[in-house]
Amino acid sequence: MGEYFPVHAHSEYSVLDGMGGVKDMVFTVLDHEQPGLSLTDHGNMAGGIELYQQCQKHGLAPFPGSELYIVRSFDRGKDEETGVKWDERNDRYHLGVLVLDETGWKGLIKLSSMSHQRDHFHRKPLISIGELLEWGETYGSHVAITTGCYFGWVIQHYLKWDRDLDRTTALVEAMHSVFPHLFVELQSHNIVQENGVTDLQIATDLLEVAHRLGLHVVAGQDSHYCDAEEQPVHDMMKKIAYQGGSGEDSKFPGDGFHLASDEWVKAHHEPWWDKVCEGHDHLLDLN
Repeated sequence: MGEYFPVHAHSEYSVLDGMGGVKDMVFTVLDHEQPGLSLTDHGNMAGGIELYQQCQKHGLAPFPGSELYIVRSFDRGKDEETGVKWDERNDRYHLGVLVLDETGWKGLIKLSSMSHQRDHFHRKPLISIGELLEWGETYGSHVAITTGCYFGWVIQHYLKWDRDLDRTTALVEAMHSVFPHLFVELQSHNIVQENGVTDLQIATDLLEVAHRLGLHVVAGQDSHYCDAEEQPVHDMMKKIAYQGGSGEDSKFPGDGFHLASDEWVKAHHEPWWDKVCEGHDHLLDLN
């Protein structure tokens, strides 16, 4: 077995977003001869125990976790002059969290449970950045953090400031001060975003940020189904669920968000493949 394994993967517990059953995901990873599997369902940990049991049964390293929805604050109100309502809960970012030990498991359960409480849930289960950092003071060394996908806090910050690497580096450095096992996540799906920025450009810049801070990088395939042949079915599910709408919940662009083989991932991350392997190997050592 090599070093690469899925560090960003969604199951059927990512409702209306992921399709694979946990057991099917495990067998797919076994077919690829990969050494481990993460589970980062949106805002929940429903498949975590099943992942652990199935991975233990088949000799894989289990990384139960979640892809959190984080917001700057829960503030909302209305502009007195214009009458326009504003709500910071609508500006949410993604962040990957992987459990490394029992303490991290218990801690993530607490954080996930908090996000589903009535005062936190707004369309999605939410956690504020302040709450995340406070939680990290206790549990930060017991989890691994991945910087996430295009909708992640880091990439959206990077885009907001016109790809300013100094500002992006400062944010990642601040996160790393709380979460010692922080990994910079690179994704490559051959997408040209609406702003004209490509996956290759984003990944190259994030690799530079990781180099500046001496951080490991991982490749996030952001898997939402097991096999590449299932992409049309996933597209149909998204179209039905969201009536063909746009945004983060619509049909996925790119050339596939499946549990990919090493060969597939290497072909999409060829320029930095050695760095990716080093990062995944380091994450395995933490398990």
